[in-house]
Amino acid sequence: MAKRITEGSLVCTKRKIEGMGIVLKRVKDINEYAEFDLSGAFIEVFKPFDGFLPVALDLNKVYTSVYSHRQKMIKEINAKILEKKPEVELELLQKFWSHNGEYSHQFNPKKTKKLLLKAKLDFCLVNWSKAPSNYHGVPARHLHRKNVWMSSSSIKNKT
Repeated sequence: MAKRITEGSLVCTKRKIEGMGIVLKRVKDINEYAEFDLSGAFIEVFKPFDGFLPVALDLNKVYTSVYSHRQKMIKEINAKILEKKPEVELELLQKFWSHNGEYSHQFNPKKTKKLLLKAKLDFCLVNWSKAPSNYHGVPARHLHRKNVWMSSSSIKNKT
């Protein structure tokens, strides 16, 4: 479905309340757009933490430290991209990191560990005239009449 979406397409989401919006801009490959290997950087930032942890170590402190380190790396990468190419939209970079950080890990029960999935690179800037839901039966207030970057795989053409 995402292959047919172009600038000016009328789209909706794959949620209970589909919403209705228009695509203002589409970036098919964020690596080309930013002129930076964000796929490789994503793997480096979010690779699974498989280190040995002593039993006496406080796991909350470890997870907080890992999260802080990842956020610092992301800020440095974004700054490097914007320094090299200032016309890149920071909101798109932030959406790339947040979307892929949330949806990139898959639990593999056979190996009892998380696998890092391939990062999504295709994003659309959508102006929502009728807000979709956040996977519930109520429209998301924060999306109404807003321009929002979304993964192209989460939207489809409105027919």
